[in-house]
Amino acid sequence: MLLQETTGGRFPYGTISADDLLAGLDLSDYQALASIEEHIKVPPANIVFAVGDQPRRIFVHRSGRALLYWTNGITNTKNACPADLNHIFGLIEALSGRTFSASMKTITSNEFDVIGADDLFNFLRDQPASCFKLAEILSRKCQYVMQMIRSH
Repeated sequence: MLLQETTGGRFPYGTISADDLLAGLDLSDYQALASIEEHIKVPPANIVFAVGDQPRRIFVHRSGRALLYWTNGITNTKNACPADLNHIFGLIEALSGRTFSASMKTITSNEFDVIGADDLFNFLRDQPASCFKLAEILSRKCQYVMQMIRSH
C-alpha cells in the first residue's frame, strides 16, 4: 500500500469548525459548554484516536501539528493529511453511532479541548438553541456534499 497525501491536503470526510459551532451561541450556552470541557496536552508521536474506535470523547484541535491517516477502501491506498486547527473530531461519528474512519497521530505537542460524548448529548438536550445550531451546520454540510455528488 502506498502512503499518499490527499488532493489539496484535506481530509475528505469533512469536519466541523469549532468557530462555526460557537459563533452566535448565547453566553449561557457558551458557559454551559465550557463547564463540561477539559483541556488536554498530547505529546508528540501519540495516537489521539484510531480507526474503529468508538467516539467516547469529542476533540477540538487547538494547537500543534497532527496528521490524519485513513485507507481508501476502493484503491486500498493509505492516505494522510494535516489535521486542521480549531476543527472538531468525533462529533459526527458520535452523533451517527459510527466509529472513527481515520486515525490521528501527533507530530508535535498538541492541545485539545475534549468533551465526553455523553456530556455533549446532555448539553444538546438541555440547550435547544445549541442543538438547533448544530443541526443547521450539519444540514449545510449535507447540502454541500449533495451538490458535489450532483456535479460529478
